[in-house]
Amino acid sequence: SDAGSQATVRDSNIVENGMKGVGIQTGGQADVDGNLVHRNRREGIYVSGEGSKALVQNNDITENGVKGVGIQDGAEVAVEGNRISGNQYVGVHVYGGGSRGIVRENDIRDNSLAA
Repeated sequence: SDAGSQATVRDSNIVENGMKGVGIQTGGQADVDGNLVHRNRREGIYVSGEGSKALVQNNDITENGVKGVGIQDGAEVAVEGNRISGNQYVGVHVYGGGSRGIVRENDIRDNSLAA
């Protein structure tokens, strides 16, 4: 999504996409709730850029090609109550100046590099 854009992604199967499962960028905002996010080529859920915000909750985020959840370059994301496993690099990755992740009450396990 783009600056000022808002989305709700709920109760969906987001599976085997060519890059990211869900991308929130450039000031976009989203609630991502109750989805299966599985086997996407790169990140399952990716939030990037100053002003970008997301609530990621109650999802099964599994077997994605890089990260389960990527939070970068000034994004703010709450990651709560998810099952995050089997991703190729990390379960949750917070990176870049001003990025903020609140990660609580998740089951993060069996990611290839770290959780």
